[in-house]
Amino acid sequence: MFHLSVKNVSRSTGRSAVAAAAYRTGARLTNDRDGLTHDYTRRAGVVGSFIVAPPGAEWAHDRAELWNRAEAAENRKNSVVAREYELALPAQLDAAGREQLARGFAERVVQRFGVVADVALHAPGREGDQRNWHAHILTTTRAANENGLGDKTRELDVKQTSAVLVEELRAEWAGQVNQALERAQVAERVDHRSHARQGVDKAPGVHLGPAATAIERRAIRERVRSLPDNATVMARHRAGRMQGDSSRGAYALERRESHLEAATARHEARMAEAEVRDLEATPARLAKAEAERAAQIKALADAATARAQEAAERERRANEARAAQEARERARLAEVAERERRAQAERDSWRTMPLDQLAKEVRRVEPPEAARLAEKRPEIVALRDTQEKAEAQAKAAAEVHRFARVKLSGLELDQRYIREDRSFGARLSLWAHDKGIYKQPVLKAIERDLVAAKKHFDETKKAEVSVKERLSAVNAEIEKTKGRVVAEIKDQQRPEREKHREMAKILTERREREQQRSRSKDRDQDRGR
Repeated sequence: MFHLSVKNVSRSTGRSAVAAAAYRTGARLTNDRDGLTHDYTRRAGVVGSFIVAPPGAEWAHDRAELWNRAEAAENRKNSVVAREYELALPAQLDAAGREQLARGFAERVVQRFGVVADVALHAPGREGDQRNWHAHILTTTRAANENGLGDKTRELDVKQTSAVLVEELRAEWAGQVNQALERAQVAERVDHRSHARQGVDKAPGVHLGPAATAIERRAIRERVRSLPDNATVMARHRAGRMQGDSSRGAYALERRESHLEAATARHEARMAEAEVRDLEATPARLAKAEAERAAQIKALADAATARAQEAAERERRANEARAAQEARERARLAEVAERERRAQAERDSWRTMPLDQLAKEVRRVEPPEAARLAEKRPEIVALRDTQEKAEAQAKAAAEVHRFARVKLSGLELDQRYIREDRSFGARLSLWAHDKGIYKQPVLKAIERDLVAAKKHFDETKKAEVSVKERLSAVNAEIEKTKGRVVAEIKDQQRPEREKHREMAKILTERREREQQRSRSKDRDQDRGR
């Protein structure tokens, strides 16, 4: 009655988490990693499925997204992409009780490891033990959060901890099952320990894995194919009478009781029934596969047509852009040719124009000096105004400082005149003044004014230095701005300057030829005399 096993879904055995989830939940899922679609929507026996996720991982309730993310999170060829817990559910409970029991254990696993659990509830097979209610809980191997799958949970992958954890999970599952049976007022109880650990002298049940079961079915299928038609009908009749028996449990019991032939016959009958059902369902499966294939071909054709249309549209746009570029280039070349033609015609006119008229034209087209034009620019005019104000302030500050220096010099001269008086009375008066015995009013006033004059002199000197520094900064800004403006004007005047240079060159050449003709004519006249 008790069963809990923990198994890995690993790529090393050719399995995938998407395929395992689709098979256990009876769903149709597509594996984005290899493009395969696993459709088990017609599978019988799946009575319910649900997903339990940690708080915040709401995205995990989408089964296709969940298991495709689990596949994408692993990049090794032998990665463990999922972990499966297989549980036996008590047949004494109703459907709601079995679902509540499976959900409680899934929530405990999610809470313990932080993973996502995909739970599938399965009913007993038609030919199997009708008490074989069970659940498959498929969990991720990485903890989940609101952003996706995170770190790997390796507790069950390490030998030192996996056995202890599995034993704890088995004990916890046994406790949950017993609590559910007690709530349902069922007297039976389960124990996760082996018969030997319980001290019970009883042979354990035989559990055939999927590989062994597949081998048995293939062998029996070959034997059923060799039976005549009436034997197949008899096998189906016998299979119908034996519904409700446990195939593997009965087989093990009869083997222990040395009834091998009876067990073999039961297996042959069951597999014959399954073979007949497969044969009956084959045309429908073929028709469905053909329809899916036709739909895929149509989808591929539509995609190819769409790609061809997109390519044609891109080619058309590229041709239009290329034609527009070529038209712009032709227009530019035509404009250049027209400018060159006009320039050549203008040069020809200069060569035929009278010299005096050409000289006037050269003077007329000569561009004005860039520095002179720069002085008329608004930015230079504004800076010149600032310069004038700064120069006026500097001049005023220098004048104030000069007056302060004159006043200070006068007071110093008065003080020196008084102290240079060498008469006895004057020296006695100065001695008393310096000792603080008696302060001379005149000398005291001069000393007071002298202190104020020195302070005023220092202040005016600082003001003068500050104004001169400001004036220097304005002058530097004028030079910088003027240099930039002059460069801009010269750049703008480049065509005019080139035209002026070419006209001046032609004028010079024509004057030289005229002078040569004049000298040659004079020599001819001299020889004629």
